[in-house]
Amino acid sequence: MMRFLRVVGLLAVALTLSMAGAEAQHASKTQSPTSYPVRVNQVYLMRGWLDVFSLGMDDLTDKLNKKGIKAAVYSHLEYYALADFVAEKYKAGAHKHPIIIVGHSIGADTAILMAARLEELKVPVRLIVAFDPVATHTAPGNVASVVNFYQSNNGWGAHVERGAGYRGSVNNVDIAKAADINHFNIDKVGKLHLQAISYIQQAMSSKAAGPASAAIPAKPKTGNAGQRSPL
Repeated sequence: MMRFLRVVGLLAVALTLSMAGAEAQHASKTQSPTSYPVRVNQVYLMRGWLDVFSLGMDDLTDKLNKKGIKAAVYSHLEYYALADFVAEKYKAGAHKHPIIIVGHSIGADTAILMAARLEELKVPVRLIVAFDPVATHTAPGNVASVVNFYQSNNGWGAHVERGAGYRGSVNNVDIAKAADINHFNIDKVGKLHLQAISYIQQAMSSKAAGPASAAIPAKPKTGNAGQRSPL
C-alpha cells in the first residue's frame, strides 16, 4: 500500500511540476502572484498539492508575522512568477532583506525550483527550509543554506543533495524515528516550527552576503546532515 501511494504521489508531483512548467512558459517578468497580497517579504512560504494539505505553512506564516518577520504564503504553482517578482524588486533595491523560502511537500520541491529560477536571474537566496519534499533535488548554487526536515521511511520524503561545486550548507534532518509524524502533518509540528523559526532568525541576522560566507551553522539541535533528529 505504501509503495502504491508513493507511486501515485510521484505521478502527482510529475503532473504538477509539468503544469507549473507550462504555466512558467507563459509567465512574464511582471506577472505577480495572486493568492496573497503581493509585497516584498522576508520569508516566502509555499503550500503543497492543491493548497489544502499544507496548512501548517499558514500557521508558520502567522507565527513569523507575530514575531515581526514579514512572511506570506503562496500556492506552489506560483513559484515561477513569484521568483520573477522577487528578482525584479531585488534588482530595484526594494528587497533589502535576505531572501528566505520555505515549503512543504510539493511546496518544498517548488521552493527549491524557485531558488533555481532566482539563480538564473542572478539573485542570492540566504535560506531554504523544506518540509518533506517528495523528489530529490540538488541545492542551487545561489543558496547559502538548506535545512530539510524529512522522513526517510514514510514513503514520500526525499533528501536534498549538494551539487558539484556547491559552497553552501545542506542539513538533511531525518525524523524517521518520530512515530507520531508523517508526510501529512510534518508541516504542522510545533517543535519543527520552532526550529525553522530559529534558522530563519539566524539567516536574517547574518551580515554575510555571498552564498558561501552566508552559510548558516546548524545551531538548533536538529541533528547533523544525514543524521536523525532526536524528535
